Amino acid sequence: MLSTSSTAEDGDEFYQRNDRRTAEKKFSKSRVEYNPGPPRTTATPTADQLLERVNIGVVNCRSAVHKAALLHDQIIGRRMDALFLTETWFTCDTPAAVTSDIAPPHHDVLNVPRQLCSGGPSRSGGLAVVFRHNLVIRRHPLSDSLGPRTFEAQLVRVGLPPLSHTVLHIYTPQWKSTVAEFVDELSDVM
Repeated sequence: MLSTSSTAEDGDEFYQRNDRRTAEKKFSKSRVEYNPGPPRTTATPTADQLLERVNIGVVNCRSAVHKAALLHDQIIGRRMDALFLTETWFTCDTPAAVTSDIAPPHHDVLNVPRQLCSGGPSRSGGLAVVFRHNLVIRRHPLSDSLGPRTFEAQLVRVGLPPLSHTVLHIYTPQWKSTVAEFVDELSDVM
């Protein structure tokens, strides 16, 4: 003698599948397409979670003008999300085509050129950050309020507010100040 057992849940599942098939048949006959609903997605990571996996580097490039290919190799080969550069040797007169050339494809550049001053060298200095397109890096709103005398500064915001991080990228040339003056001014800025 054969015996079968079923539960109410099994029966409910049978009717649910059967009702879905019937609905799909009706839709196909009436030339209406079946809509399965929105795709299932995972929660969007926060800025802090994204920054846990950001690969950042710093290089004193001593003139980025003729080193674009080398910088591209470093950024792509090391899978850098952002590379901060000191001594780019870019000035206010450097053409935009030259300053943007240091970014490989799918990357952007934020540049702070060296302000030429009397008594200082005619070249050297300058700061830049090269970063992936999908990493949000923008000039910090307080960038213009910085006016350091003893160092060059680039203030950027990484991520989107309210979940963002501030990075102060600095370079201090030896001829600009003594160590004590530099430390005093840096502590004031911080």
